[in-house]
Amino acid sequence: MAIVAQAVAAPPTARAIAPASSLQTLHVRDFTLRADPATLHVGETLRLRISVRVDERLLAMDNVVLPNLAGFVSLGDERQCVSSGRGTECVETMSLEATALGDVSIAAATLDAVDASTNKPSRFATNGVTVRILPADAAAARTFSGRRLAIIAAALLALAAAAFAALIVLFARAQRQAHAPPKPAPAPAPAAPPQPPRDPLFDVLANLRAQPTRANALRARAELRRRAGARADETCDDLCLRRNLQKAPLGAALRAIEIASFAPDAQVEAAIANACPQMERLIAGRAP
Repeated sequence: MAIVAQAVAAPPTARAIAPASSLQTLHVRDFTLRADPATLHVGETLRLRISVRVDERLLAMDNVVLPNLAGFVSLGDERQCVSSGRGTECVETMSLEATALGDVSIAAATLDAVDASTNKPSRFATNGVTVRILPADAAAARTFSGRRLAIIAAALLALAAAAFAALIVLFARAQRQAHAPPKPAPAPAPAAPPQPPRDPLFDVLANLRAQPTRANALRARAELRRRAGARADETCDDLCLRRNLQKAPLGAALRAIEIASFAPDAQVEAAIANACPQMERLIAGRAP
């Protein structure tokens, strides 16, 4: 509940009043002091409201002296003057934090002005107010602590629920994996096809080109006869006739290398040069 003190016009006191030339000339109709709430606890906020209503139109109210505010800590104030057809009302609202205990008296606020009714310097004053300040609200403190503990407990409960849900998911996944049919082993990569054996005729031909000698020609002849399945006492013509090689590449190569093998020494190299293309046609298309 708020406490309101109605303002009264007071005669000058022993304290000097400012010279009349520096004072506003006013018809003071109302000068009040309000304290809200009338009872509060240490640490809570008191609203102290000083209101002045005059007949004149003003932008600000000068020479208002605030009361002694021992037992409180100022948190700030607000001032406002509103003019209308009936004059001006100026209000100052102070926010005060209670720090003392017991019944605290707040003295009157005063206003020095020239009273327009008497044209004399006057001091207007509000009656003081008394508020009761109780110890810090233990119940409120317990409520705050309880709320804080409830918030902490709720957070811990949420963490526990999340951890439990994660465990359920992990357990279900482990169960699915345990009962899932085994995955088939990956099929082995197909083995690379075996490389065909190297045809010895490649090496025979290479040696023959590098060294066109009778000895190498005889080696080539032996390889070709082996390939044709010749008998030891069988001549080249007999072999080609028996194996029907007269028109085959093998038969042509056999006849050419036969000439190179038994040609006169001066003609061996030329005969080998003639035999090599026949051997190449025989092995054409095969990789070395």
